[in-house]
Parts: sequence; C-alpha cells; structure tokens
Amino acid sequence: MKAGLVLPHLGTETTKESIEKIAVGAENEGFDSLWVVERLLWPLNPQTPYPATEDGSSPTFYQAKDLSQYAR
Repeated sequence: MKAGLVLPHLGTETTKESIEKIAVGAENEGFDSLWVVERLLWPLNPQTPYPATEDGSSPTFYQAKDLSQYAR
C-alpha cells in the first residue's frame, strides 16, 4: 500500500521552513507522495484582505523557493 501526506501549505502558520521540514520529514519516513491544494480561481483586484495571513496579503511564499529538487 502506498501512503501520501497533504502538506499544510495554507493558513497563518505556514512558512517556507515549515513546508520544507514536513516535506523532508515525510520523505525520510517513507511517504510515497505529497499533496497540496490548488486554488484555480484568484481575484485580479481583491476587495477584501486575504483572511489566512496576518497582514491580509496574498500568500506568495511558495514562489520564493525552488522545491523542484524534491520532485521525483
């Protein structure tokens, strides 16, 4: 049986470091895959602050680090 893990990549507690720590830990523990939620719709001109960040900004942390080295 193969087992995967959903990365906690949304919300106020999410950081580049926490995602990397969990991803590396999952690999070390033998998980077969990592899963993420993909948001298909994104407002062009948001009228309200993003609720999952402290300052209301849109999350862009995932663009800041190249995680391709972890892809198989």
